[in-house]
This record gives sequence, structure tokens and C-alpha cells, in this order.
Amino acid sequence: MTKDYAQLQGQHRNLMSSEGNLQTSKEQLEAQKRIRQDEANNLMQEMKKTQALHSAEKNDMSQKLQDLLMHNEKVKDDCLKKVIVYKDKYTDYKNKVRAANQ
Repeated sequence: MTKDYAQLQGQHRNLMSSEGNLQTSKEQLEAQKRIRQDEANNLMQEMKKTQALHSAEKNDMSQKLQDLLMHNEKVKDDCLKKVIVYKDKYTDYKNKVRAANQ
């Protein structure tokens, strides 16, 4: 009976040790889980910030592009007007030269 009792005490110690080890392992895994969740949350926040910055930059670039296109159209219209004015002046000059030569 003493032998059985000693054997049971040994099993009890082993079980308690195993339970302690499992508890420690569980706590370590929970701590790692929290750390990884924090890292994932930080990465998500960083990604959202980066997306917001890129979106703002894209909008800014799109606006600048639209402004440049409008400016380009204005310059093109101005140039066409000047060409028409110069053509008219040239035609008038040509007609005056012909009239003077006749």
C-alpha cells in the first residue's frame, strides 16, 4: 500500500508539473498571440495611412493633370487665334502689295 501511495504521489507530482508546464506554455502562446495581433493592427493602421497618402497624392496629381490639360487647350486656342490673325494680316499685306504693283 505504501508502494501504491508513493507511486500515486509520483504520478501526482508529474501531473502537477505537466499542468504547470502547460499553463506556462498557454500563457506564452497567449502573449505571442497578443503581440502578433498588435503587430497586425499596427500593420493595418500603417497600410491605411499609406493608402490615404497615396489616394491624396493621386487626387492631387489628377487635379494637376486636369489643370495642365486646360492650360494646354488655352495655349492651343491662343496660338490658333494668333495664326488666324497673322494669316489675315498676311493676306491684307499681299493684297496691298498686289494693288500697289498694279
